[in-house]
Order: sequence, then C-alpha cells, then structure tokens
Amino acid sequence: MNQQQQFQLEKEAIYDDWRMAPVVPGNVHDIAPHYIKIPYRPIIEGFDTFFVSFGSCFAAHAVNSLKEMGFNTYYNRLNCFHYTSRSLLAFLKTVEEGREYTEEDLYWLPGSCEALSLYHNMLYETGPGAKEKLITKMRSLQAELKAHLAQADVILLTLGNATYLWHKKLAKTICYGKGIPAAEYAIRLSTPAEIARELKGIYRILTRICAKDFYLVVTISPQRYAWDIDEVVNGMEGESGGPNPPSSHPADGVLRSNLDKAKLRVAIDQFLTEHRSARLEYFPAYDIVRDELRANETYRFNFADHRHVMLPHTPNYVLNRFLQSRAHKTLIEVLQLNRRLIHYLFQCLELQQHGNSVSLEEFWIELKKLNENRSLAPIMKNVARILESRGIPAQGVDGIAPSAGTSEPRKKRPSQTFYKNCVQKALIEFDKYARELVEKRTPVIVYGVGEHTDFLFRHTLLSKLNILAFADRKYKTQKNVFGREVIAPHRIEAYQPEVVIISSLCSQIEIKVYLETLQCGVKIKTIYPEDQIGLMIEGYKQLR
Repeated sequence: MNQQQQFQLEKEAIYDDWRMAPVVPGNVHDIAPHYIKIPYRPIIEGFDTFFVSFGSCFAAHAVNSLKEMGFNTYYNRLNCFHYTSRSLLAFLKTVEEGREYTEEDLYWLPGSCEALSLYHNMLYETGPGAKEKLITKMRSLQAELKAHLAQADVILLTLGNATYLWHKKLAKTICYGKGIPAAEYAIRLSTPAEIARELKGIYRILTRICAKDFYLVVTISPQRYAWDIDEVVNGMEGESGGPNPPSSHPADGVLRSNLDKAKLRVAIDQFLTEHRSARLEYFPAYDIVRDELRANETYRFNFADHRHVMLPHTPNYVLNRFLQSRAHKTLIEVLQLNRRLIHYLFQCLELQQHGNSVSLEEFWIELKKLNENRSLAPIMKNVARILESRGIPAQGVDGIAPSAGTSEPRKKRPSQTFYKNCVQKALIEFDKYARELVEKRTPVIVYGVGEHTDFLFRHTLLSKLNILAFADRKYKTQKNVFGREVIAPHRIEAYQPEVVIISSLCSQIEIKVYLETLQCGVKIKTIYPEDQIGLMIEGYKQLR
C-alpha cells in the first residue's frame, strides 16, 4: 500500500465516523470534517530523541505528554513560556550572549519589596535581598536552558499571538505583564513582516547555541489570546508603536485573536519561504483543531471565556497526528504497544480499587516477555512509575515482577493522581463560584500573598475577579502584589468588599477563625474542604 492509498483509508475512516445516511428528501448537509493531509516525514527515530519546546500552555501540555510516553524533553515554564516571537527573541538574545543580568533587566514594583524579571514568565522574588536572589535565579535558568538546547534534536515553537507588551519607560518588551501596573506598558501589534524577521532571528540564535543539527517545527496555538476590552482601549498601539486607529483592529477579543492567527500564518509562510530547509517546517496544529475538530472543540474547558481548548483531549489529538506523521514506523508500533499496555494496566488497577479481586499474574507474564527487548526500556520505566505510585512493588526495568510469593498487589496507598484529582475538583468548584463573582463584578479582597496565590492566578479565575486589594499579615514587608496594594487584615472592613477569599491551604482554617474574630461583616470564602486538608496538601505538592 502506497502513501496515497494509506491516506485515503485514514480519511475514509474519519469520514465514516461522521457520515449520516440521508433519509430526508432534498439536499442534506454533510458534516464530515476535512481531514488535513500531512505528508509522512519521519524525524523521530526513538525515545532518545530530545525535545525542547517553547510556547504557552498548549505547548507545555504537548511536551509533558511526550515526557509521560518516555521521551526526553525540556520545558521549564519560567524559561519557555512565551506567547510571542518578540518576547522569545528578546529572551534568547540574553541567553546567547550569556548576559550577566543586572537591575536593568528587572522591574521593581513601586512601594514594595518585590522584583520581577522582564524576560521570564512570572519569575519574581520578594522580601529583603529580592533583587540579588532574582538575578541569581535568572543566571541559573540561563545556564539550564543552554545545557538543554545543546542536546536538542527537535525544537517545537508554538506561537500564540501577534500582540506583545512594551514597557514605556524601560523601552523593553515584557514577557508577562501580571504584577506591573497596566498604565506603565502598552499593548502593541506586530506586522507579519516583523514576526518573520523575529523568527529569522530566533532560528539564527538557536543554530548558534545548539550543539547538533536540529529540526525546528513551528506551530500556531489554537488557544484564543483575547485581550480584555478595557486593556485594549486604554493601552493598545499600532505596529512599531505608532497610533492605532480604532477601525484598524477589531473591538471583540475573538476577532482580534483571529486576526493575530492570520498574521502569524502569513509570517511563518514568509519565514519558511526565505529559509528553505528540510529541517524547518510548519506543523498545522491550529488548522487541525479548527477543521478536523470543528464539531468537537467548543473552547469551553472549565472556563467562561471561550478561549481554552479541551484538555487533555485536543492537545492529545494534535500530538497523535504529529507522531503518526513524524515518527519512524517501528517507533509508532512501540508507542501503540505502550498505549495498549498502559490502558490494560489502568483497567486492572481500577477494578482492584473498586474492591474486585483481579490477579495481575497475566499482566506480569506479558510484561516480562516485553522486557526482554531492551528497546522497550522507556515503556518499562513508565509501567514501573505507575505501579510504584499505586504502592505496588516493581523491581526495576531489568526485570519487573511482583515481590517473591505475591501475584496479588499488597494494600496500597492512594495514588498521586488521586491526590491531584482532589485538588482539581476543589479548584473546579471554586471556578464555578468565581464565575458568578466575575459576572457581577463583585468587589473582593484576597487574603494571602504567597506562593499559593500565584498558583491560583495560574490555575483558576482568581485573576479575573474585581480584587480591591490583598490582605496579609506581611503587609509591612510586601506593599504591592500583582499591581494591587497589600493591606493589614484589620483594614479589610474599610475597603467594603462583599467577599474575602482565603488563598491559603495549610493555614486556611486558622485564617478563617482569625477573620471571624475581626467581625468584618463580609462573607468568608474558603477553597478547600476542611475535612480534606491533608489530601489537598499532598495533591498541591504535585500540581504546583
């Protein structure tokens, strides 16, 4: 069977899933999605292929899935989280030159002890010596990225939008704006020509940093990056910093996002046209989601903003298409075996978790046979990891088998997934509550300014709330967090909030009792069930 025939069979298989036999007289719409043709070009030889990924949450999920499958990957959110080519280029320039970061590369929040990095995603330090500690961390991250780029075989670059942040006074591109007062930066629009030049600059820098020949795969994120209307009206500028006429950019966030995606696609095509190479390509992740998954992807994954794709289903589908078209046939066969094996293992474990007496003897026998093939070592590692997380002994990759005399697993403690699911369930419930506050613009105060609050800003709708201020007993050392004042708890009543949200896990009960003694006359909202704090702490350790 040649490649064209195989493609046709795949297309017909997809088509059959969607085809509806007409029974109504007259014309009947056919809703079968378009199946995008991706030429087979193997660049991934085995599990030792090293992936480095740049981009936002969509890119992070894809590379994390590769890691779970046994591939060598690198994606550190602090280094690799960039929405735009402008931000990534500015950062990579400092990496290539080995810049000794100074205070000029930081933003010091007015009236606080908090310093932010201009080049990294939400990298900051607070308290005495914050600047020195932050600079030390930035230099360490720089060395870390260089070391991993030197090993890169495949670099995945996912672009989010063509809109970037520009600090007016410092005259520098900002990687991430949270924590910096909105009045201090402008939201600028890039042209396709500018983005193409930035991609060229990124490619040249990567070529000089990487120790071996690599494949650069450029994609566009299907996520919608729609700026808030108020931010756009107050701060948006045209290309190159010039004035932006109201009619030149849509007022609706989704329309602006669509325009940005179009700019990115034109820019990538221009870049690839100017740099024709077998090691450069555009992978149609965005097109796959918008066309192949048009009947499935509704952009409503746990959010009311209609911007986020379904996780993990949509990224998994795109990654599956990528591996099917870019991995060698023998590797695909191994990955298919890995999928069947892991699914079978999970079915056995799930039955046991519900009290069914299920022997894993058959599983152990099959696993032992597979383990005789050393090329399956990554699969064996995955199996061992899963078993150990469930409290089932696994005696290493060289000979996984149950402990002597045991074909049945011993009593096990809850898995890491169980703990994480507990926390995620609590966060989903909080988001349901938060959506109502967002819709009503309810004034709130958040109690807590530590690491947990940063976690909630990244994983929930907390950042969308009408936050009047943050309250914390550390108000004397931290004056400002995410651009808002940090006040003493006894001043909460003076700000007249309707709700106080406790952003703390370990101290949630203590803070609640303390706020009740203040008798502020406002509603106190906790996030985690008080009888499950121990479970939540374990799950939070896995998620943060």
